[in-house]
Amino acid sequence: MDFKCFRFSALALSLGAFLALSNSTMAAEKPCALLTAKDFNGDETMIREVCKRQALQGSSSAQSILGSSYQVPFLGPRDDKEAFKWCSMADAHGEKGNLGCMFTAYYEGRGTSQDLTEAYKYLILAIENDCVSCAPDTIGAITLNGHLKIRSHLDSTLPNSVILEAKRRAAKWNELHGYKN
Repeated sequence: MDFKCFRFSALALSLGAFLALSNSTMAAEKPCALLTAKDFNGDETMIREVCKRQALQGSSSAQSILGSSYQVPFLGPRDDKEAFKWCSMADAHGEKGNLGCMFTAYYEGRGTSQDLTEAYKYLILAIENDCVSCAPDTIGAITLNGHLKIRSHLDSTLPNSVILEAKRRAAKWNELHGYKN
């Protein structure tokens, strides 16, 4: 993928941010997972812009980071619909890095309808892959131990049919993306 090819819109970027990015060829070549505010003279919002360009070029890790950045607003304002859109795109590629964010979206109904079967599926996948979940209201993360507590709670409250369907879906996701559980 060629990350050097950037088109800037005067509406999307301020002149100062544009100059910061155009002066940093090295930043334009880095995958967005490796970018820091130092790459853009302290302007963290530029990281989101680079991630968006890389995500549009098909980078599943950039899609995952971009989705997470909208769910837990560490690179700009929170937008649950954008978070779900980008995390779903990464999920379609089998990106494990956003399993926790998909869990949160479905569990809390953020950017999509609440769906406890899908939430439980992503909880299973997050536990299997030791992923953290975005926790938008606390700007923190749920650790593996937290996932296990949530799973214990859901195991005691969800109907067995929902749990079995979620497990079936998780196994199908693993199979689709070539992962063994």
